[in-house]
Amino acid sequence: MKKVLKLGALLGVSTVILASCGVSQEDLNARVQPLEQKVSALESKIDKVQGDIASAKQDAAAARQDAGAAKAAVEEVGQKVDANAQRIRDVEAAVQEVNAKVDRISQNLESLLQKRYRK
Repeated sequence: MKKVLKLGALLGVSTVILASCGVSQEDLNARVQPLEQKVSALESKIDKVQGDIASAKQDAAAARQDAGAAKAAVEEVGQKVDANAQRIRDVEAAVQEVNAKVDRISQNLESLLQKRYRK
């Protein structure tokens, strides 16, 4: 019987403690609702940031493509410049050859004219 009374007393005390610690559903809802709103706001911010990241990745990919095209164009211009530089060197060499031939012809003419006037 003592054990039954002790058990009853323990259960009574436990019930009083649990009842005093108990929180109504309205109180819980009042506490949870602002937290849910904050979570919702954070989720929307995360979604926006993820969208911004995806947009930035697309922009970066487009920029890489543009850079590749620009690099190819610069290389093509460089090749054309090299080819034109070679043509210029060839023309300069031809001009030097012509100048040398003109000098020889001038010397030959001068020599012929001097021989003719000596006679």
